[in-house]
Amino acid sequence: MRKVLLTNLLFALFGCFLVSNIALAADPAPLALVKQMSNQTITALKKNKAQLHNQSTIRAIVYKIIVPQFDLVGASRSVVGRNYWYQASKSTQSQFIKAFTNYVVDMYSGALSSYKDEVVTFKPIRNFISSQTRVQVYSMIQRSGVQPIKLNYRLIKQGGSWKIYDFSVDGVSMIQSYRAQFASALQRSGLAGLTKELQSRNR
Repeated sequence: MRKVLLTNLLFALFGCFLVSNIALAADPAPLALVKQMSNQTITALKKNKAQLHNQSTIRAIVYKIIVPQFDLVGASRSVVGRNYWYQASKSTQSQFIKAFTNYVVDMYSGALSSYKDEVVTFKPIRNFISSQTRVQVYSMIQRSGVQPIKLNYRLIKQGGSWKIYDFSVDGVSMIQSYRAQFASALQRSGLAGLTKELQSRNR
């Protein structure tokens, strides 16, 4: 059940990037970021259309365009919790970030190849002010024959740039889902043990 839930989360995330929604110039920076990522992903997929059955091709697209827009440190810390995070060495933290990122991309890169013309609309960010450091971007995914999916992004401003640190589908957070999935491994062997488990799955 948890695997199905996580699959739906990532399918919604990657699927939303496949719909171009222009008018970037008029959008606040966080909304423009998500839309620009969508346009860049579409271009890459069209360019490599004949190779989308190849997982390495999709992984390359995800790593080049999508992954850099995420706050990997913040997301990783939130997934495991502050206690486990700060009890670990800097080396273990870095290893976990890499292993966690690889784990997510490996498990869900297939979502891009199964895109079926979903239509995504973004809601405007109302009352946005330049001094904000956190914001949510709301969107809706329309899929033929099924109920629409509500997809929300949480973004944080870091050094003048916006990064995605979490997203939720119909109210279910990606961070909360992985936190529940990793809880038992963290209790058994801490962040170092969880990192080794993820590394073994990535091989």
